Amino acid sequence: KLIKNSKYFTDKTPAYIYNIENINNKTINLNIPIIITLKKYDEIYYSWVVKRNIDFNSFIINLKRCVNSLRYIMKNKPKNIYLFEYNDYIQKKELYNKHLMNIILKHNKGINIEKLSEEKYNIKINNKNNVYSKDNKLKNNNFPKRDDELKNIYNNLINKLKIKL
Repeated sequence: KLIKNSKYFTDKTPAYIYNIENINNKTINLNIPIIITLKKYDEIYYSWVVKRNIDFNSFIINLKRCVNSLRYIMKNKPKNIYLFEYNDYIQKKELYNKHLMNIILKHNKGINIEKLSEEKYNIKINNKNNVYSKDNKLKNNNFPKRDDELKNIYNNLINKLKIKL
């Protein structure tokens, strides 16, 4: 309902990544972009299991659900779904920000880019002093539990599907 009633609707990489096929089927005629940003396995593992203390089995279940959605995208190649890797935003912030704005404009022809540029979130993105860096704790990949097979499948899917500029 929110998507249908809102002129513009945005959400960070959302919980519905786990059910992207259903979401895409419900929004297919609305000409809206679905923009997904994902981190690689080790970064998500650290964020969820190590930092937030989420149960490892819950982490694996969610990652497998995400893999199913990524496989759906890979198989069906929906034209309105765009996948970004989180580190690309960080390493090439200006380039990826520009591409992201072009995607938004492509799907919202009437949008005023100058007004969009004034939005508080875009100001944060454009702020050159806002520098992100990887957590140094990620350099130590000796995590207590791992699923290397799932890690490889997940990371490979991201590499194949992500926007490359």
